[in-house]
Amino acid sequence: MRRRRIDALSVLVLCGIALSLIAFIGGGGVRSLQLREQLVSAMIGLVFLGSAAIGKPLIYQLACASIRRGAAEEVGWVEALREDPRFRRVMMMLTLSWGVALVAESAACGALVFALSIKSYLIVSPIIGYSALGAMSAWSFWYARRRIAPLREEVERAADAPRP
Repeated sequence: MRRRRIDALSVLVLCGIALSLIAFIGGGGVRSLQLREQLVSAMIGLVFLGSAAIGKPLIYQLACASIRRGAAEEVGWVEALREDPRFRRVMMMLTLSWGVALVAESAACGALVFALSIKSYLIVSPIIGYSALGAMSAWSFWYARRRIAPLREEVERAADAPRP
């Protein structure tokens, strides 16, 4: 609000909290509450997939929001790469991967709600959730570094090259 800008990451977090509150207010039995909690993750995953389907990968928006929060000089190379097809492919791959992972994790945990006792589910579900998020985060950092670093170096070399 101070900068009068919408921060994509903050909006995503607030939407997740709002969906969780709506699921909580809905009431119901223990299994339905657990199932609704998984629907929040699935909906966020579907937002990722939807953003990819319309050609506006959400990962790009989240990356820009994170970079803007940090060093201002970092924004330049991201803006320079925005239209590069290789960079767009990386952003699309990351967005699709996160979308599929969130939906798959939600589906797996949703099935486990009915397959396990509530006590067992409450033990297993966070392990699956945190493992999935941790694995996706690690993969995302590895993949982005491997794919984006050469593109960034290319942009920086072009900026440092003498102009005729």
